[in-house]
Amino acid sequence: MGEVSLPAGLALGRPGQELKGGHISGFDAVETALQPLWPAFDHAVESTGDFSTLTEGQRAVAFAWVLSGLVDNGGFASWIESFGDRTPQARAAMEHLGAVEYVALLDEAVRLYPHWAAGTPAERSSAAEGWTDAEEARRDALDEAFYRLAAERNLVEHYAAGYVAAHPEEFPTAS
Repeated sequence: MGEVSLPAGLALGRPGQELKGGHISGFDAVETALQPLWPAFDHAVESTGDFSTLTEGQRAVAFAWVLSGLVDNGGFASWIESFGDRTPQARAAMEHLGAVEYVALLDEAVRLYPHWAAGTPAERSSAAEGWTDAEEARRDALDEAFYRLAAERNLVEHYAAGYVAAHPEEFPTAS
């Protein structure tokens, strides 16, 4: 799979953090909080699958960041192709953050992609090759539901940033 890379504009270390009322925005606070944790998260995603060097909250915030970035930039197809095999961890992360609406969408996505846990991106996304028009419409509707939800309660700005703000001991660089 190689090193975890995020869609353009979502890479850690984004320049030009905006100050809002003397504080950085929720998005930037999450980005700053994840910066020192990213090597451990990346290593766990890419090779070991062992996230034990991160707290449950740190894992949750990292998965929220990645899920949001991938789906925002390529729909659930992007998530399944890139991280589908990490869906159980992402699901647990959304539950930990209280983002139950996102859990429901993730559950629906894995129903569309029965091979979501396969070892390669091609295997994970292979179901789409034989989809009917109705299945494609279902995928599009699922993506649209994510975008609508993100406009109301953004996964990073609302849930992850809220967690970071409430647990500064887990994210010393975010303050």
